[in-house]
Amino acid sequence: MQYATLGNTGLFVSRIALGAMTLAERHGASVAQIAIAWVLAQPGVTSAIVGARRPAQLIDNLGSLDVTLTPADLADLDAVSAPPVAYPAWLQAEVAPGRLPQQPANS
Repeated sequence: MQYATLGNTGLFVSRIALGAMTLAERHGASVAQIAIAWVLAQPGVTSAIVGARRPAQLIDNLGSLDVTLTPADLADLDAVSAPPVAYPAWLQAEVAPGRLPQQPANS
């Protein structure tokens, strides 16, 4: 179980970055392209705001339009970016799991 503490924020971000780097290598794309493609693949998202400071960054960001993430890619990124369970939920799950309401399987 993942525990949410301020001390492991860097580890959480590193896990997301590593997942994006793995997909970037697989797709022959930059991490920024993978991140933007991931944002654009989210339900309800119709555009992404990019913060390019140099023309080269803008050109790289626009390359995200050529990246097609598979459902497996999206699932991988969703898994590594799932927020950790915060206190007191993680404690309740360990101490008295039967007292927590059950979540539907497809939530």
